[in-house]
Amino acid sequence: MNKIMILLFLIFNVGLAQDTVLVKLNDYVKNLMEKTNTPGLAMAVVKDDETVYSKGFGKLEFDSNREVNENTLFAIGSISKSFTAACLAMLVEEEKINWDDKVQDHLSDFQLYDPWVTREFTIRDLLLHHTGYPYASWGSLYYGSELSRGEIFKRLKFLKPSTSFRSKLAYQNVTYMIAGLIIEKVTGKSFENFVRENLFTPLGMDNSFAQFQHTKTKKNLSSPHIFKQNKIQKVNNRNYEGIGPAGALYSTAKDMATYIKFIIDQGVFNGDTLIAPRVFSELLKPHVSFPFWGYSEFEHYGFGWFISNQGGYKVIEHGGGVDGFSADIVIVPELNLGVVVLTNQELLASSAISRFVIGQYIGVNNYDISPKILEWNKKYIEREKKRVDNLGKNQIKHTQPSVALETFTGTYNDKMYGELYIGLENDKLRLSFEHSPTFNAVLEHYHYNIFRLLWQDPTLPDGLIVFNLNSKNKINGFDFDIPGLLDADFKELQIKKKK
Repeated sequence: MNKIMILLFLIFNVGLAQDTVLVKLNDYVKNLMEKTNTPGLAMAVVKDDETVYSKGFGKLEFDSNREVNENTLFAIGSISKSFTAACLAMLVEEEKINWDDKVQDHLSDFQLYDPWVTREFTIRDLLLHHTGYPYASWGSLYYGSELSRGEIFKRLKFLKPSTSFRSKLAYQNVTYMIAGLIIEKVTGKSFENFVRENLFTPLGMDNSFAQFQHTKTKKNLSSPHIFKQNKIQKVNNRNYEGIGPAGALYSTAKDMATYIKFIIDQGVFNGDTLIAPRVFSELLKPHVSFPFWGYSEFEHYGFGWFISNQGGYKVIEHGGGVDGFSADIVIVPELNLGVVVLTNQELLASSAISRFVIGQYIGVNNYDISPKILEWNKKYIEREKKRVDNLGKNQIKHTQPSVALETFTGTYNDKMYGELYIGLENDKLRLSFEHSPTFNAVLEHYHYNIFRLLWQDPTLPDGLIVFNLNSKNKINGFDFDIPGLLDADFKELQIKKKK
């Protein structure tokens, strides 16, 4: 009898503590959404194989009355990487691939700039971000681009690395795209079909999808938003299918709660083993040191997961950010605990909320990173305002280009990317990219042979374009002077004017 009373007491108190966490959560979420100008949000909390909280907040669009619910679709960005890694694990279990297979064993035409690195590059290397290339390399090939995965793949060899192979970590997307190409080559199926048939369908993630075309037909789909010029703005969904395995999946809070259960149960769902635990465990091992939040001395990267130690517990997590969306998933396997937060704004409210929930459960007070996120957001807005203000302050007035505007027009080329075009319309220069309708800008004279980039897409930051002329006043090419985009840095381009 005493044992039964003690057990009931513990159950009651655990339930009471959980209810307290969830009551606090509603106010915390609403407060942070207001502070980060987040129009809509959906989230779910899983504890002991049960979805104990699943709820939507706010609106699908900032200017509509349509409310977010647990079945509202959001882009999940780089959380997609964990799905790709799980698909690879299935092929490892079937002995169709091995983590240490050379990429060229499966994709014989794989080629990077360095022949030795090309030969030595393994599937494991694809997942661990130590390629020797800078952050989000090859981004100009896929960001806002119409290039297919195959076309991007063929162009990888033209970009030089910045450090030696496996010596330094820098987050990448294209390597996960290559992992997706291996899945396609080995299985004979598209990545989209494979992830649907082998993860979405068996897990009952019925609303989730990987093909961008579905954004045109889904009714309960949240719109992406940005905060620019001190106001919230709705923007278009960006097509990331070119690097789909790295960051193009869409899902819901309800579906992602199911995914959390699958991760906690190490590849098993409702008694069915989708990935054998011995293979699945490799996904969550700390393969390389990778500092990210700075809250733990132990911060590593697995296969598609960040891994850290919080309050004595192993925590696995990943964020996902694409234009106008931010998502976060955090799991504590030892506590059978997980949380996912999906938002239609990119200012990282998702990361703060997920960590607040985990912190409440594990008793780590400093795991509430909302002050850090709010400060980061504030500094980002201030820094961007100052940068734009300085563009005006630093302009040298009453100067002229050294050549006529017509001289700047023509076709330019980067060996990796392809062609860029500058035309003259209504006495204004206009820039466009061969493969990227997103990159379309008016060039407004700034001073001398420097022009201001006024992008037509509001998600892109204005900057400068600097033309390079030789001693004969002939244009050799131009360089960009703009802050790095979310997933692209134009500094990787070497743009020359075609003769």
